[in-house]
Amino acid sequence: MDRKFLLALLSNAVRELDINNQYQCHAFINLRFVCSACGVEIFFNESEEDDYPTPKWCRSAADKAQRTGWFISPPDADGNYDLTAHCPACNAKRGI
Repeated sequence: MDRKFLLALLSNAVRELDINNQYQCHAFINLRFVCSACGVEIFFNESEEDDYPTPKWCRSAADKAQRTGWFISPPDADGNYDLTAHCPACNAKRGI
C-alpha cells in the first residue's frame, strides 16, 4: 500500500495511530488479521463494549497480534506496506 494513500486514509486518525507501526496500520486497514499462508483469521474484539473500529481498538488489536506472535511485513524503504500477515503457526514453520 502506497504511503500517501495510507496517510490519506489515516488523515482523521493520524494523531492517534503510529503510521510507522505495521501492526496498527494493518488493523486499521483490514479490521482483522488473516494469515497470507494458511488463511486462518483472528478478530481481536473481546466484547461488544470494545471501541471497534476506532483508533483505540486498532492500537489494542495491533498490540494483541504482536504479543501473540503474528508477523506483519514492515514498510519498505519508501515507507510503503504490502500488509502481508502470517499467523504464529506459519511463522514457526517459516522459522520466524
